Amino acid sequence: MGNYFGQMGLFDSFKKKKKTVTEITQHDKPKKVRPEIADKDCWKNTPLPTETIDLPYRRTFTKDEIEKIKKGMIPEQMEDKWFIYCQDERINIHRSWTGVQIYRIEYQGVADDEFQVTKVLVNGDKKHYNYQDVDEETKLLNFLIDRLLLN
Repeated sequence: MGNYFGQMGLFDSFKKKKKTVTEITQHDKPKKVRPEIADKDCWKNTPLPTETIDLPYRRTFTKDEIEKIKKGMIPEQMEDKWFIYCQDERINIHRSWTGVQIYRIEYQGVADDEFQVTKVLVNGDKKHYNYQDVDEETKLLNFLIDRLLLN
């Protein structure tokens, strides 16, 4: 019976070359192309609620830093907890799992190579985010910018 299937050519594809799992996976699944620059449509997101808290946050960025920041961050794995994109001189920072916006940073150019943060709003809806205090929020915001966007 094995000879019968062999004569029919049913096993020819297996005789030629056995594919490894990696080859099958890479060949059969189309690669998802990640955009170089994150935008609103790259990930689920919801805007800030009407309940917001002004964070007295001051920071200045160079032109090179703003160019890096504008690229944003699209989560690649479950451990990536943030989705960040820029739009209209605003840095929008969302939790990746829920899409809830936690921060909105507004900035403007003040010189050829200098951009200054003019306003930061924090999600004030206790159902979605538990605002700590100015010092803790400032530390978290600096961490997000320095490690996720400028690193």
